Amino acid sequence: MLRNMDWMLHFTLFFLSKSLVQGGRLAVLNSPSSVSLRQISSLKFHDVVKLYGSILGFSKDGQDGSKLIDIKSYPEMVITVTVDGFIDFNDSLVQYKLIEDSRIEGLPEMIRTQAADIYGDDEFRLREIDLASSGLEDKDVPQSPSAPIDERLSLALIGKELNALKTEASEILKRKEENNGRINAFWYSLEGLKSVDSEFGKTSREAEEVRRSITNSIRYLQRALDKAYGDKVIIILLFCNINT
Repeated sequence: MLRNMDWMLHFTLFFLSKSLVQGGRLAVLNSPSSVSLRQISSLKFHDVVKLYGSILGFSKDGQDGSKLIDIKSYPEMVITVTVDGFIDFNDSLVQYKLIEDSRIEGLPEMIRTQAADIYGDDEFRLREIDLASSGLEDKDVPQSPSAPIDERLSLALIGKELNALKTEASEILKRKEENNGRINAFWYSLEGLKSVDSEFGKTSREAEEVRRSITNSIRYLQRALDKAYGDKVIIILLFCNINT
């Protein structure tokens, strides 16, 4: 399983250097023609977490009419998290269905959600809940980097961040295996990252600040989730939300 993570990292970096597409708020590596987990199901991610290729079936604008299967039949919770550590339910049919899913009723208020505006239906908008309500100390709350996150970052920085998270992810996987807890898969995305550029335009200080902010955000969310779910939480890997 851990060996598969190495493979996933290499495959991620390969696709980052090729074609990337923004899948709403659900960051998936895919062909530029559509955004569907069906097309990446052959990557065997289910060796790490059961990622069913039939969960999603919509085009880039989310309106191609593909049928969405009943997510309640699956044990995994697929949620994206933005770089500042906020859970984001925006712009995704699968996340829209998760809102209705009884499995997330009573989701602890330590997890902040951003207001969802799905097809303009106010009835299904989520109210914002401050992460600080988790009871963690203020110093644990991640700070936003001073450098704009939506500036283009190089493949080198993205690769560095993936490697930085590798050890943490491996430890979480080990802990999950030891406890046989139910998997809750949280997919991390770097909100607003532009397409990969061959030249790195940021200074080393800014790059390190961005990397540290991302890592701190993930660690903060991990502690909050551990407090709510204990060893049933598993953080898989960092994926990038790319604006092409």
